[in-house]
Amino acid sequence: MDLSSGMAQAEAILSAKTRTEGEARILESEIRMDKGHCGDSESIAGREEKLPKLQQRADSLTADIMKLAEDTADRISESHKTAEKEPSDYFRSNGSLPVNLKFHLHNPLSR
Repeated sequence: MDLSSGMAQAEAILSAKTRTEGEARILESEIRMDKGHCGDSESIAGREEKLPKLQQRADSLTADIMKLAEDTADRISESHKTAEKEPSDYFRSNGSLPVNLKFHLHNPLSR
């Protein structure tokens, strides 16, 4: 996965997390209002069962975002380590350079 697709995935997860947290806040408000008005206890019970599931889903999405952030940081770190190597480190056993490095070494616009 490249970094741009990782960002797109993180944005999608964050959007789902925001929607889930919003739904949980609305549900909490509805429960409080129903309890204050002595509403249907069956309706309240159903909402009270749904609330922890929404909160758990939001927590799971937070964990997904954190994992994705860790993976992205690792890829960036690895990319920096690779870029810092001396050109001599890229020589293959047959003495040739990989094609992508040859391009960068011979193309001044690629720097």
